[in-house]
Amino acid sequence: MNNTVYEAGTVSNKFTSQENRMDREYDPAELIPIVAELAEKYTGCDHTSITYEKAQSLMDAVLYCLNESASSDCCEVNRNAVSVRKLYDLGYRLLVGKVKELREMYQLLSLEFRDYGLVCLQETVMRGMPEFLKRYDTRFCPQETLLTLEYPVLEDHNCRRELSGADFVYEYLQCICLEQKFLQRFSEGYVREVLRGYHSHYEILFENVCSILLQNVIGHLLLNKPLQERGFTLGEYEQLWMIFDTRQEKEIEDFIEYAIHSLTEKFYPGDEGLYQYLRRDSENIAGRIRNAVDFRCLEKLFIL
Repeated sequence: MNNTVYEAGTVSNKFTSQENRMDREYDPAELIPIVAELAEKYTGCDHTSITYEKAQSLMDAVLYCLNESASSDCCEVNRNAVSVRKLYDLGYRLLVGKVKELREMYQLLSLEFRDYGLVCLQETVMRGMPEFLKRYDTRFCPQETLLTLEYPVLEDHNCRRELSGADFVYEYLQCICLEQKFLQRFSEGYVREVLRGYHSHYEILFENVCSILLQNVIGHLLLNKPLQERGFTLGEYEQLWMIFDTRQEKEIEDFIEYAIHSLTEKFYPGDEGLYQYLRRDSENIAGRIRNAVDFRCLEKLFIL
């Protein structure tokens, strides 16, 4: 460990801030008093010096809270008219509130959570999340995410900002909640059967459950085939091949989005959030379908 120490007031020209979402720019001189106060609280007033690395971390903590204030819809203050200190205090209160919501969201999720046998999903939600909630430091290190969150949620290609800490975990857990809502519309046995048809040892995969199930369900929708009719015949695969064969990947993607919209309207009426989440996978599913059509292996996607 580097034991070099710096006086809190000497880092004004040395810090490198995290990428932030603030429209207003701040003079480092406005930030240093807040960092110094955090340093005092962190050390318990035993001394006035901290390592440069810790000073850097505390500066990032201040910027994180300012980001919370800048990115919120809160109308409590005019952000261009009040002091940085007030903006920091507001951001910190908002962050504390977000962590409280995060705990409540997790408690509700855990009541009916199902991992469908997927180890990385079980580990992430039932072990990783409680560990995050236990260790997360809103005051001195809110920018730290702490977890790798290995289970892959559906990627948002339109996301314009990098998240960390409670911001990242909050959005990640919202994705898990939406997935659970979608998956629990089906019997657990059916979901497991689809996953097992996809891969005989699916339990060890690092793949998204919704994506695997969704593409299978889309096959049923396109053929007007009830889900209780398990399996696809050679004739049905030929019908699916004819539907997609002459279409370019972008056309298939639009087709998939329409199918997802129809699915959510029918089974989850009015849930725009779920539709917007599931449609994130349209491009990936379209690419897999285009590839499966070209190589005549639709049975790899449309399983049960």
